[in-house]
Amino acid sequence: MEKYLSDVLNLDSIDVPNIKEKICMSVFPGRLGNGDFSYNTMESFFSYLKNYRYTILVSLIEDSEFDQFLPKERFLKQLNHRNFYWRHHPIKDMSSPDSEFL
Repeated sequence: MEKYLSDVLNLDSIDVPNIKEKICMSVFPGRLGNGDFSYNTMESFFSYLKNYRYTILVSLIEDSEFDQFLPKERFLKQLNHRNFYWRHHPIKDMSSPDSEFL
């Protein structure tokens, strides 16, 4: 991945051993390094994932955190528009996964 693009989109990826797949990790799509949100950057992020054939997104943020950036319904509309499969497994902010999560 081009270093500049990963910095702008605030993401990184790792190889999955023994298969030809990658896991892409990111903060909230569209969230900038200074904590602001850019809808255009979110669009670029989703386009990047689609272009590199990522198909599944897993969100670990709480529902209330969506409102810091954009309504959850608008986020889901963008995912559905691109046919991403989405799983939501929220982890309480500033906490580790609890027994309910596991």
